Amino acid sequence: MLQGKLKKYLYICLYIHACHEASKCEQIAEETRCDPLSTPKNGKMYCRNGNEVGSECLFACEPYHSLIGSSRIKCLQTSSGLKWSNSTVVLCKPNRCKPEIDMQVPGKFVTCSRTNKVTSVCHFKCLKPGYTVSPTKTIKCLPNQQWSGKVPCCGRSCSLFTNMDVYIIFESSEYIGVNIWIEMKELIKNAMGRYEISSDSLKISAIRFNKDVDTDNIIRMDDYLNKKSEFWYKFDRLPHDGRGSNTGKAIRYLVNNMMNEESGNRIDVVDIVILLSSGKIDDDVSEASRELRESGAFVIVIASSSSEPWFNEEKLIQIAGNKQNWLIPKGDDFGDMHHLVMTGICGRGC
Repeated sequence: MLQGKLKKYLYICLYIHACHEASKCEQIAEETRCDPLSTPKNGKMYCRNGNEVGSECLFACEPYHSLIGSSRIKCLQTSSGLKWSNSTVVLCKPNRCKPEIDMQVPGKFVTCSRTNKVTSVCHFKCLKPGYTVSPTKTIKCLPNQQWSGKVPCCGRSCSLFTNMDVYIIFESSEYIGVNIWIEMKELIKNAMGRYEISSDSLKISAIRFNKDVDTDNIIRMDDYLNKKSEFWYKFDRLPHDGRGSNTGKAIRYLVNNMMNEESGNRIDVVDIVILLSSGKIDDDVSEASRELRESGAFVIVIASSSSEPWFNEEKLIQIAGNKQNWLIPKGDDFGDMHHLVMTGICGRGC
């Protein structure tokens, strides 16, 4: 009916010249069309018959963009006239990675090819002398909207400085033999012994425990500042004796009595807690471990063996926070664990 009406008027206008007003012809033609459409930015539009009645239009976005709105609309005849079947507001939004890169970080220079949009490549550089980018200098926003790695930060190089407060907790019980006790000490010395101990770099403390915490032989944070050799001398002479393994009790003592400013803890420096354990745990560790992690400490658990019947993996994971943060030696070889401990320590360098 409508098409017939259009043909009738067009015939009159074009051939009989009965229509004296050109605007009248244009008005009639417009009555057979929906509102004009526009191609979305970063997208494409395909229409079967323009914006004529019955025409169907499809929308698609360029790679790494998401369509906002309807992907398919149709020009329909309604009681109120010709209208599109859905909203004509169609957008192609760039896919982005999170978190958004902060381009205004003091001491750090950042350049990104496409901000935080997919395919963007960001390069990081530290401006302060003695500071390096960690863990990598370049990251890319991947198609799955994830960065290819952690957003880098600037910190003092682990090969030069270790600006951290480190707490070592030794289990000293019948579950750990003397040889393993000595090997555990060597592991810690190999990992930490090359760093300076001072108020503006590494500060380190050590306690040992069995059923109780040995408060007579605690090495406190500020005991040996700028006295590296004296610290390791005292460390070597920590005794091995006692029975029982109340690990939760030792962790709670650490949190309540040693991880505070009065005991030398620096509130603006990350805390590293290294627990050396047999894997035998005689008390509850859940609440104490939760308090330890909530303090912001990064926890590493080193177990002497997983083959003993008392080995409690569940409690070790509770302490470490996740399975990646606890380590088990291969047999009696603690040397292979050195680089894993260093990864845990240096990975938190900034």
